[in-house]
Amino acid sequence: MTPYMTRMPLGFGPANGPRHVPDRQSGENRRIRLEVTARVDGLEPLLAEDMALPADPVVVVEAHYLSDLRWLAGRGYNIVRVRVPVLVGGRAFDYLPVLWENLPDAIMTGREELGYPKLYAEIPGHTHTGGASRGSASWDGFTFVDLAVRDLVETSPGERNPHTPRPEGVLVRKYIPRTGGAGADADYVTMTPAGAQPPVVERAWTGSGRFAFHSATFAQLPTLHHVVNRLAALDVREFVDARILHTRGDGDLSAQCIVDGGPA
Repeated sequence: MTPYMTRMPLGFGPANGPRHVPDRQSGENRRIRLEVTARVDGLEPLLAEDMALPADPVVVVEAHYLSDLRWLAGRGYNIVRVRVPVLVGGRAFDYLPVLWENLPDAIMTGREELGYPKLYAEIPGHTHTGGASRGSASWDGFTFVDLAVRDLVETSPGERNPHTPRPEGVLVRKYIPRTGGAGADADYVTMTPAGAQPPVVERAWTGSGRFAFHSATFAQLPTLHHVVNRLAALDVREFVDARILHTRGDGDLSAQCIVDGGPA
């Protein structure tokens, strides 16, 4: 358990959250993850400075369904995120240009404490019909992304996605605008080191799958259309992998650190 972190609003004492949970709370942090991998062109504008793409780059679109979280007293929430393998100084990392969550508490703590580029979306639980598991995210009734995994075959829990390198960590760019003028109060890359309390994969399935981002107008997605439309414009050349993972346990990301001059 990390020391208490101070967050707004002030004057009310220390705040609990994902990285500080009362000792009496129990839970194992269970997660169901759907992921679809595709070879994609047009990723360069999504990257932060000093990042490069590997040869034959891929994008992984994932939906996570979390439950039994200690910091939420046994509750859960859902995530849809975009993951891009990148190279920094010739070393392999995963980069998250954007992710959506359906719980404001997770969004606020993740943006402020970790630097994760989290946005809000309605993310219902996944469904399994017609031999396919499906996930989606929407805003005020407009569905802007769908993904589906089908033709599932159970496989070894330790089998990795062969199309993505084993990363040294997860990188995100933290940006907080400065109040009252141009510039930023914070603008730097942060990293979640690999191997920091990884979850235990209990069951795994592989299959075929697809994802699709749906272009939107300002009227449909007033605060998200610029993000969704950039993703919808990516040139998806081929879907190459799809899988479902059931995991138990996970870290609280308390090892998150600022990257100063490149990953150490």
